[in-house]
Amino acid sequence: MPRSCSAAALLLLVVLLAAPLQPTSAANPDATAFGRAAFLKKLTLLGSASILQGRQLAVALTTNSSDGIGAGRALFSDPVRLLLPRADPRAAPAQASFATRFTFRITPSPSYGDGLAFILTSSPTFLGASNGYMGLYAAAPAPASAPGVSTVALELDTHHDVALHDPDGNHVAVDAGSIFSVASASPGVNLKAGVPITAWVQYHARRRRLQAWISYSSSRRHLDPALSLAIDLSGLVEELMYVGFSASNGEGGRAIHLIENWSFRTFWDLNTAQGPPPLPSSTQHKDETSVSSTPPTSATAKHRHVVPAVLGALIFVLVLGGIICVLFHRRRRKAGRRVQLAVQSEMARSV
Repeated sequence: MPRSCSAAALLLLVVLLAAPLQPTSAANPDATAFGRAAFLKKLTLLGSASILQGRQLAVALTTNSSDGIGAGRALFSDPVRLLLPRADPRAAPAQASFATRFTFRITPSPSYGDGLAFILTSSPTFLGASNGYMGLYAAAPAPASAPGVSTVALELDTHHDVALHDPDGNHVAVDAGSIFSVASASPGVNLKAGVPITAWVQYHARRRRLQAWISYSSSRRHLDPALSLAIDLSGLVEELMYVGFSASNGEGGRAIHLIENWSFRTFWDLNTAQGPPPLPSSTQHKDETSVSSTPPTSATAKHRHVVPAVLGALIFVLVLGGIICVLFHRRRRKAGRRVQLAVQSEMARSV
């Protein structure tokens, strides 16, 4: 390429890189992402819940003594956005997908309790009943959330409560506003084994599907989920919800329900032309507790999408400019040759 073209291309490159990147699409709402470190620093503890000091900090949702409560909750103190405000009341609200992974242990002391649950709740202060209710809902005759409180839960149930329609004393189930589960399944492990067990739970907003995997391994989950349920959470949750855990003992149970590790994140997919948001793969090798406790901003997300487009446009402009410059110089050379031939011809006639 001629030197003048190279200089022009370099100047164009400098100008484009100096220009501010302008986002080409509307901003997505901020996502939420936190791991174990942030969770332990921002805890709301209710009822029997406490933090156990030791070689590794853990959250105990219940105690092995009769404290007169029998139920406990541990919630991340900051609410998480799961729905966007509706511009049109008749339109379906935009909702977030979420993925969470947590490691728990249920230890008898000496007997087992009711089990524990991962929960989404609109109230940071409400605590439900024990004796089979896992602290999720009020006891009979109204086995549901308190008025004005929305609660969705994934149970890890270790007690067979016939009155609550439990299939057995070792199952995973989904509660949607009531202790009477809308779906249940075998977890594929013994929840009362007294060893660390890891659960992966994810909700795919576009597919309206909630799935859960349970495994003795903290790094590998089974290929097929233990529970997969078609459910639309948009009508069951509010715009802002609190996430965390709840557990209870009852009927003489004195189990200790521990949460040893936890990470949580949300995804927004507002562009229907895009594919589904990324969710954890079936094989986990990276410790998700390293997830930043600072939610990624919408500006960061926009920058991540804008940069490739700008670089592509930059390359196109540089290539196009180079082609135009080369063609221009070729035309100048041809014109120069024609002038030279005309001068030589005129000189020959003069001689």
